[in-house]
Amino acid sequence: MVNLINKRYSIRTKILFFHLFVMLIVIVSILLFNKEIYEESLLANEIEKASLLADIMSLDIASKVELGLMENVKRSLDDAMEKNPKILAINIYDNSNAMLIALKNRYLYKEHIKATSLVVAPRSEQNIATFELFYSKKDYDYTVKTHRFFIFIVLLFITFMFLISSFRIKKYITPLVLLSKKIDEFDPNNPKVNIKEVATKDEIGDTQNALHRMQIDSVAYYNELRNINSNLEYITLKRTEELEEQKNLFLVMAENSPIAIALYKEKIIYANPSFLKISGYSLEELLQISIYELLGEKDRENLKNVARKRLEGNLRENITYKDLSLIRKNGERRHIFVTTSHVIVGGENAGLINGMDITESRKKDELLLIQSRFSAMGEMIGNIAHQWRQPLNVIKGTITKIPIYKAMNTIDDSFLDKSVEIIVDQVDYLSNTIDDFRGFYKDDIGEKFSLNDSLKSALNLVSATYENNFIETSIKYSRDEIFLHGSKNRLNQVIINLLNNSKDAILDKTGDDGGRVEVEIRKDNAFVQIIISDNGGGIKEEYLNKIFDPYFTTKNRSQGSGVGLYMSKKIVEDNFKGEIIAENIKFEKKIIGVRFIIFIPINESSD
Repeated sequence: MVNLINKRYSIRTKILFFHLFVMLIVIVSILLFNKEIYEESLLANEIEKASLLADIMSLDIASKVELGLMENVKRSLDDAMEKNPKILAINIYDNSNAMLIALKNRYLYKEHIKATSLVVAPRSEQNIATFELFYSKKDYDYTVKTHRFFIFIVLLFITFMFLISSFRIKKYITPLVLLSKKIDEFDPNNPKVNIKEVATKDEIGDTQNALHRMQIDSVAYYNELRNINSNLEYITLKRTEELEEQKNLFLVMAENSPIAIALYKEKIIYANPSFLKISGYSLEELLQISIYELLGEKDRENLKNVARKRLEGNLRENITYKDLSLIRKNGERRHIFVTTSHVIVGGENAGLINGMDITESRKKDELLLIQSRFSAMGEMIGNIAHQWRQPLNVIKGTITKIPIYKAMNTIDDSFLDKSVEIIVDQVDYLSNTIDDFRGFYKDDIGEKFSLNDSLKSALNLVSATYENNFIETSIKYSRDEIFLHGSKNRLNQVIINLLNNSKDAILDKTGDDGGRVEVEIRKDNAFVQIIISDNGGGIKEEYLNKIFDPYFTTKNRSQGSGVGLYMSKKIVEDNFKGEIIAENIKFEKKIIGVRFIIFIPINESSD
């Protein structure tokens, strides 16, 4: 039955097979019940009745048979047969199997039950005869036939209902079969509505109406998708044309751009003429090497990691390098300003490099740095003159005392020792001042130094000038020792430039307030701040955004060159990866001074 259901038959055939199967099971069950249970039970009941009747009658005639009163026995049995027409015949045999009595009813029914019982003498309690009883099965046969006829009627009714059910199933299944055929005919690649809406209010009708609506929606969606597909094809075509135009435009711009441009994956895949000019290689030679192989050893590993992350798709932000070393084919080292970006080429991750040769500009910056130092040299010489004036006066005064004390004949060893000690201390002070001055012009890039020591050294070089001009200073060093990597002398140059600017502003200020400069070092999680504030009257608001431009000065041309603040900004940004800003200090809306703040990232410059 399972195999039958699993085979490819129509639903109607499957249902008919199922009904037929159920009907067969019911019929077989009824027949088995009738034969095995009902008829056998009825027959056993009849046999039990016949056996009980034979036992009763044998017991009734036992005393008469023992006395040999056979006629009495015969009359008694005749009476019993008259009263019970189901008794068809009675036979009595002695122990030698000789017939003693043989009685028959009017006719012997061919279907009967034979029951046998022993006749036991009441006195001797011995078997004296055998009693045979032939009992009619007529009632049994009639009951069985009647029951079988009833079963036949039931089976006939079941068959009739099966036929009616088959016709009804056909009526109900036919729309479903037609619906299935319509569904098979439905072409999703060219959908058309081939299922009609019906008024039937049953499950099949609801299903057909749902499929009808679904087909309408499918046709609408198909038409919409076809329109979308047409639009997408048009958009794709236009986009392809635009991309081709952009590609051609990029090539035209790149080929004629003064900026060096290169695309790279594992190897360089494109380089414009400006890149070829900077590198000194031909395009064929560049296509065989990686982009980072062109760099100096200091920058190579860093750009190699950046290139790897870009190719893996893990780095998409633009990165700018203000100064990278590029090694030309002839071994010459050039300085380039580079921006690297992430791009997609041929559906794969790639990198884009835009670069400019800043070698000449860097040389100009070096010249500006020298110019700035020479510009500060006059200030420094003036500072040294102030620094030396007091020690020289002390030395002169000490030496002058010696001939006076000699003339007075009061010179002793104690006086001479003290005088020598004073002179030596002052000479050491002068020597240290010369050392500080010499160190100011010495390049020490890459050294580790203490920020507090650097600030003290810068303040020492200007302290005498500040004292002679009655400028009060307030210094707040960092509680924690802060170490930076870079040029201590260049940072000193920045601090001295700012301190000299504050001094000049205070001296040029009109008013009676005394001059004051505050210097403070602050540290947070990311930056160390060097803050220099004064009360020199501040800077005009329109000049604040220009003071770090080269050759811009608010001073008289004879007093300032306009390179000090520009070089201070360059040093902070290039050597310490930091930032310098200026802001006015206001009190009751009046500008009273200026504050310079230097930000140096701790992770970039500190230990």
